[in-house]
Amino acid sequence: MSDQAAYDVESILLSLKELVEAGRSMPMSASVLVNREEFLELLEESIATLPQELRHSRWLLKEREEFTSTRSSPPSRSCSSGRCRRSRRGASASRS
Repeated sequence: MSDQAAYDVESILLSLKELVEAGRSMPMSASVLVNREEFLELLEESIATLPQELRHSRWLLKEREEFTSTRSSPPSRSCSSGRCRRSRRGASASRS
């Protein structure tokens, strides 16, 4: 992330923090009232400011997770193992 992009994201997040801090407190609660439209606008702006590399890395992590989950399932019984190849060689040698 470039220094400018990092600064942009940081300034947007600080604006969100200020919006929450300045919001009207709800009585007998930790909740606060904020302008939904203003908050969502700042949030969308911060998401748009995130670099493409971050989005790509999240996609890669998802792909890796899907791949490893399919690889962790029990292997099907096939003749690709060395034991199966040895047994085939033994069977062909006994036929001759």
